[in-house]
Amino acid sequence: MLIEEHLSRIQPEAVKAQAKFPKIFIDDIAKLTAAKRMAWSGILSSIATAESMEEKVLRPMVGAFSFSSVASAYMNVHIADEHRHADALKEFNLKIFKHVKTKKTLTDKVIYEFLFGNIERLILKRPIPFLAGLYFYELFSEKLYVQIKAAAKRDGLNSLAELVTAIEKDEFRHRAAVKILFSLWRKSRTTDRWDLVLTRIFLSIVRTDVNTSKFAIYNKQLRTNMLTLGIDAGQLWAQSGVAARKAYEQVSELI
Repeated sequence: MLIEEHLSRIQPEAVKAQAKFPKIFIDDIAKLTAAKRMAWSGILSSIATAESMEEKVLRPMVGAFSFSSVASAYMNVHIADEHRHADALKEFNLKIFKHVKTKKTLTDKVIYEFLFGNIERLILKRPIPFLAGLYFYELFSEKLYVQIKAAAKRDGLNSLAELVTAIEKDEFRHRAAVKILFSLWRKSRTTDRWDLVLTRIFLSIVRTDVNTSKFAIYNKQLRTNMLTLGIDAGQLWAQSGVAARKAYEQVSELI
């Protein structure tokens, strides 16, 4: 199948990227203020948690796409990418900022633990709404990492900027692959109105997770961290709306 051929071509690129992924972090933070150090450690912890969440969504999806050995093989590579991203961000945070996340946020408890900890069966039965959620995060991360990298360069965190660049390349590949997965599902399986309903609900939830508007009290610290580093939290919130719309459109085209 031509669609599967496109997907199979992506896997060798992933293997090459894994071999070149940054492993040594040597940034000097002596000149950073205490506020900036706290902001950086907080943001990196949040991003690492989000990368881990994507891995949790992908694992049961391997079974949902078991009708295609190529899709399943790709997803295992994608899972390895997300795992590597989370580990690298945590390692950077520990080595450079001496920070280990110990306190869970409200979104950690409600979204990551409660929601994502109890949806495996639903993903197996109806993977498309959750594939849309994954696509949302991939689209949103494109804008997020641009700002993160710019802030890292401003603060002289060149190792972090290099790490983010490597992650960006992976995310670009992920966005292309997820669109292929939508096409593969359309060719091989069916989608109905309930998938649209679940997609709308799930996208609302994941957009709540990244809400950095001034009205999102539960994400107040995340917004504060962003503003401290010169990251435009309002622009990111607006971009999340664009990402949600594009993700929803991918599902609506399947009906």
